[in-house]
This record gives sequence, structure tokens and C-alpha cells, in this order.
Amino acid sequence: MRDCPQYTLMVLTKRPEVARRYLLDKPVLPNVWLGVSTENQQTAEERIPVLLATPAALRWNSAEPLLEALDLRLDLLLGLDWVVMGGESGGDARPCNLERFPHHHTPMRPGTRARVSKAAWRQRLRQDFLSVGAGAAAPQRR
Repeated sequence: MRDCPQYTLMVLTKRPEVARRYLLDKPVLPNVWLGVSTENQQTAEERIPVLLATPAALRWNSAEPLLEALDLRLDLLLGLDWVVMGGESGGDARPCNLERFPHHHTPMRPGTRARVSKAAWRQRLRQDFLSVGAGAAAPQRR
């Protein structure tokens, strides 16, 4: 990571306490972006505070698959630079409703770089596919 500053490395973990222990005595590398995966409210409340207490050039959250409501309170949002949200992919993917993420339109802290929604385009494609016409077959679950 240190030897490849020309690359931006997005590190995603479900174990931020391990990343924290490892990174505490290391210099912050500007090309390493540290993120946590949060599947539900409980994991968001457990993992995001550990991420926010970990040295990193950029901190991000991956709320995927977003299968239930997730309320990222202001204290959780304030330290995040990115929030990525989306649903499952594949033939057996369960539907993802962006309304499950009530803050997906809420402004984040000043200087926030981005909020990415991977669910919106997928839902739109599915809607377009299903509305092609009477002759179009709906995708079948396996």
C-alpha cells in the first residue's frame, strides 16, 4: 500500500477493531480508504464508531445489502466521507428499497466527497425490463 501511492485502495472490513489495532501505530496513507460493511442497524452502531476512531485518509460505509431500515444518526454520519448503499445482485436477489435508508438524501458533513447508490440503477433496470411490453417475460427466481 505504501509502495503503490499511485493506486487508491478501498479497504472494506466487517472487523474494524482488527483494522484499528493494526493501523494505530502506522502512518496514515493518503491512498488507503478504510470502510466498514454494515448489514443492519446493529452492525452500523457497532462498527461505524470503531471506524471513526481509526486513523484513515478517508472513511466510508458500505450499507450492502440494504435489506432492512438503517438509520445512520448524525453522530454516525458526521465522520463518514462516503456512504455506499445497494442491494443484492444475481437471480435470487431480494429487493432493495432506498427508503430503507432514510438519510440517503441528508447532507453529510462539509467536504463530504460522495454518496453512492448502487440500488437505484438496478431497480430502474428491473422496472424497465418488466415494462418492455406484454411479450416480455418476468425474470424467474431459481
